[in-house]
Amino acid sequence: METTGRLHVRKNNKEYINSYELELGENIVGRPSPSKEKPSTIEIKGDKTLSRQHFIITVSQNEDGSFNHLLLDISKNGTEVLSNGNKKKLSKNEEEYSLQKRDFIIAGDNIYFEFDECGEEDTEKLTKPIDEIIVPITKKQQKIHVKVFCKDILHIRADGNDAKLYVEANEKYSQYMEKEGYILAAAGLKYFEDKLKGVDYIFHCQRSYIVNMNKVMNYKKDGKEGLAIVNNKEVYISREKFDEFKKRFSKDN
Repeated sequence: METTGRLHVRKNNKEYINSYELELGENIVGRPSPSKEKPSTIEIKGDKTLSRQHFIITVSQNEDGSFNHLLLDISKNGTEVLSNGNKKKLSKNEEEYSLQKRDFIIAGDNIYFEFDECGEEDTEKLTKPIDEIIVPITKKQQKIHVKVFCKDILHIRADGNDAKLYVEANEKYSQYMEKEGYILAAAGLKYFEDKLKGVDYIFHCQRSYIVNMNKVMNYKKDGKEGLAIVNNKEVYISREKFDEFKKRFSKDN
């Protein structure tokens, strides 16, 4: 049955919170208002950086029965959309954006909204690992968020409180990459370990390294540790993880 669409809500782009069916007309999303003077249609708790009325999704129906979904930012802190690896910041009260299936709306510091035009609520599917993650980075002293597809990850290396995210060369990542070929994430390795948990081809091979097993070309022994060869770079494998790594490599190849 044709529905008006649904908005899935996650905390830190992973933990499923809730799912809301959109109604025809204006759907106002924001945090609860204590005074109830400006209540939102959809109220989201848990992020104080959300405005009480942060953005509006206006749903209209076409003659053929399909629906249009227009997003408008009405917040103080801004609204961004991630669509097919491209990020767009909306101009407040001015620019309407036509949402497409699997677009991510970023509003606040740790709440992510996924638009689903089919409108089906499938909490089992939502709680499983998704095929992309949101990576926080700092550019020109501003914190922004970049969508990275898991399959594009080569390996990740800890760098103090940050992490170097090596990805396959692609135009959608080029503007965020350093000359050495990595994206410097404003998050530690634990952040990626949590985000990528359950992705079967991602392997935490050493205290400071995570590797995509699908990208490992070969490996060799280096003293008590091992070295995985990924895109002509060496990724360390701890001796505790080496036997497990060999089994996984043999199985995949």
